[in-house]
Amino acid sequence: GKEGRKKGSLPIFQPSNPPFHSRFTFHVSRFTSHASRLRLLAYAVFWCLTISTIAEARIDSVASLIEAERYQDAIQALQKLAGSTKNVEKLGEFYHQLGEIYYTYTHEYPKALRVYDTIIQLGAKGLTPDDQLLGYIKKGDVYCRMGQYEEAIKTYQTLVDASPPTHFAHQ
Repeated sequence: GKEGRKKGSLPIFQPSNPPFHSRFTFHVSRFTSHASRLRLLAYAVFWCLTISTIAEARIDSVASLIEAERYQDAIQALQKLAGSTKNVEKLGEFYHQLGEIYYTYTHEYPKALRVYDTIIQLGAKGLTPDDQLLGYIKKGDVYCRMGQYEEAIKTYQTLVDASPPTHFAHQ
């Protein structure tokens, strides 16, 4: 409650006073010094860079696992990374890598199809059209590898229909 607070200070977080933009919103008192605000900003920048570095290290770790032919470990790492982000571009990247493992290395084609369907569906959430179209290409490739040529043709036709006239799919 308000009883334990100093006059002029604002709460960091209380259930009755949820943060506005995100759960990590900081409230700075109007009495906070300029130097304190700069320290807070420096801390926030440091935190963002640390998180970004950790994510990049995990991607490097996945590449190392693939090189070591530890595909199940790479799959688990990518699934964990995908579950830890809401960033559509990162999700697309993780799912493309996951689909590539299923398609190229483990030959688990039904799983690859599900992953590429997920990528295609991410288009509705803001995934770039090129990444979404790549999902169609890879899905058609999986159907070809499985010998399901009719499904491959349907998928490639969907690719052509979904792509702009200048896209290479029309050539």
